[in-house]
Amino acid sequence: MRATKHQVVSPPPGRQRLSIAYFMNPRLDARFEPVDLPGELAAHANGGQNPDPADPVFATFGANTLKIRMRSHPDVTASYYADVDLNDL
Repeated sequence: MRATKHQVVSPPPGRQRLSIAYFMNPRLDARFEPVDLPGELAAHANGGQNPDPADPVFATFGANTLKIRMRSHPDVTASYYADVDLNDL
C-alpha cells in the first residue's frame, strides 16, 4: 500500500518540531491511554474526558465507535441493540 502524500514544514532554527502519529480505525479492542502533556502545552490543549456524564469517552476504540453509531442510528439501535446499555461498555 502506498503512503498518503504529505509534507512536513520544518520550524525555524532553534525551534523543535513535535510530531505525533495518528492512525485511523485501529483494532476495536485498541485502548486509549491518556497522554501527559507539559503544563504549558496542556493549557492550550482541548480534549480529555467529556464533561457530559451521558457522553463518556470509553477506554476502547470499539466501545466509542459503537456508542457513536448507536446514537447516529436510533432506529437500527432499537431494532438490533435494544439490549445494549452504553453504561456497561
